[in-house]
Amino acid sequence: MILYFIRHGDDDNHSLTDKGIKQSEMTGIHFRDKNAMKLFTSSTPRVVQTAEHINKHLQIEIEICDELCEISMGDCVTLGWEYVEKHNPNFYCDFQKHDWDIPYPNGENGADVWKRVSPFIFNVTKSDCGAVIIVTHGGIIKVLVSGLLEMPQNKRFYLGYPLANCSITTVMYDKLTKKYYLHNFNDYSHIIDLVD
Repeated sequence: MILYFIRHGDDDNHSLTDKGIKQSEMTGIHFRDKNAMKLFTSSTPRVVQTAEHINKHLQIEIEICDELCEISMGDCVTLGWEYVEKHNPNFYCDFQKHDWDIPYPNGENGADVWKRVSPFIFNVTKSDCGAVIIVTHGGIIKVLVSGLLEMPQNKRFYLGYPLANCSITTVMYDKLTKKYYLHNFNDYSHIIDLVD
């Protein structure tokens, strides 16, 4: 089975930009010959929009899944990184080192996200659809790759930053070994002219 993880297109924090729409459309064209059977998407609007533009070229079933929403960064988003650095210097210092899977203040860590997303991904694998597309967020893709490859979640920060918008990360599942294999990561060759 093949799992195609796609990060959402370029956005303005709410919806896709014109560039994000073009990225999504080109990604859809790229997938025309991949024989994907189903498309899953986070419920976040910019991600749903990405999935819909991709699906214009595929016309397959779309399923919206709250489990695929981005990792909650808590105070780092609601109050800002400067506030956190000033008022929670221990977190800020530990976070920069990535020595352990530290949770964001009033938010999640990698293990929290893996706990909510792993039942979904294992159910998808059991469905044996052949190939599926999962449109989500960069942080979720890193958590998924780390979890499926049985890597400690703090190591996800070493997987490259940031993932390109509409990049494709491909994971293969082998039913005989019951193992997941990373085929490619952060591939944006299909939209090379639309990546900063």
